[in-house]
Amino acid sequence: MKKDINIYRVILRIPVSTYPSSKEVHSLFGCFIRIIFLTLKRLTLVFDFKYPKAKGFVFMMLSSNNKRALNPILLNLPENEDFSVLEPQKNFFPIARMFVYSLLYFPLFIRQYFRANPKTRLLLKLKYKETFTAYGWYKIVEEFYRRNPEIKIVVISNDHTLLASCIKELAKANGIKTIYTQHASVTSEFPPLDFTYSFLDGRESYEKYIKAGKIKGSVFISGSPRFDEIKKYKKGVIKSDSKEIFRIGVAMNALDFSEKVFNLCNYLKRFYSVTVRPHPASHSEVFNKIKKAGFDLSDSKQESPFAFLSKIDFLVANESGIHLDAALMGVSSILFNFSNNKILDWYSFIKKGLIREASTKEELLDYIRQQIKPSAKSIKYYNAAYGTCFEGAVGSLIAEFIISLNRGCAEDFTKKIFSEIESNVFEYK
Repeated sequence: MKKDINIYRVILRIPVSTYPSSKEVHSLFGCFIRIIFLTLKRLTLVFDFKYPKAKGFVFMMLSSNNKRALNPILLNLPENEDFSVLEPQKNFFPIARMFVYSLLYFPLFIRQYFRANPKTRLLLKLKYKETFTAYGWYKIVEEFYRRNPEIKIVVISNDHTLLASCIKELAKANGIKTIYTQHASVTSEFPPLDFTYSFLDGRESYEKYIKAGKIKGSVFISGSPRFDEIKKYKKGVIKSDSKEIFRIGVAMNALDFSEKVFNLCNYLKRFYSVTVRPHPASHSEVFNKIKKAGFDLSDSKQESPFAFLSKIDFLVANESGIHLDAALMGVSSILFNFSNNKILDWYSFIKKGLIREASTKEELLDYIRQQIKPSAKSIKYYNAAYGTCFEGAVGSLIAEFIISLNRGCAEDFTKKIFSEIESNVFEYK
């Protein structure tokens, strides 16, 4: 039991600055009722599940954003390479069994709650589902690896969720190599980097991970395969000879208040056409509100960020990695706060000169008319492939690395492409 408690504490990590809003907080009793409901809802599936078979390279698709980051690698792997693609929520884990395992260890949730300080108690209630299911996820992933001993490498595009932590930690415990590439920008609040091989967006990400803690494994400052798609859409960006623009895109994040978003959109609609893009995690009612309000909708569950950006002249968004996407596409963007939280500049976009912040609607209009764009140097700081022969081809690069790793010649491949700038840290030559 002592070992299980240690596992439970290690794999659960809650970045404090990531969940500043208290609007989703339930009472401890409310958390318990919801947990029981979630468990009972899935009990009928407990025994009706078989783990899939996997060997060689396993690509873990944990979300739609993760898919966008990993698909460019998959597309460049030859058919004769031995790899599996798994979507845990669809064809990997028996979710019901995970809830049952977790329910047996519910006392650990209560114990941790009453030992915690007030701030941590708030976070435990905000993320009660993750806290409660920590043990269950660990046991399920452990069983998956046990049943598939021929897995050599796990490729993943997430390093800070509960499920990703289980996949990574248990791969290491089973002697399986791990490859990581970002699916979005990071903050120094993320867990310390701990993969066999990590492919990072740029210097900015590397510096953030240094602040997060001791880095383990080899690090390649390569740019991200999720940016490869830009090559397809960049030509579609309309560049007018005049300074006048007509199409404004407003992208929402998970912490934005929809009322503030719609208020600004109604204001902008007086001057421009407006397209609203909700976060993929937004409730369906947000999508419906956008349609009813008469705004154009970019469905983030169907349309990629780059396809969306290719159709607009200017982007408005709160703190979000989409500002970097816009810079790479040549689309001007401005940060506008749609929440009641302070701007923390999580990604240092403001500090490093990639974007500016507009505090009022009038200031925003002024920035829209100026169409200020960041310098090539500031963009390259965030995407190492920008302006190089690897721009639009990072997925191909990582695929070649995986093939060379499988054939035992990864070191030769690395020396051909990269220079070692620090111990186990590499940049393009």
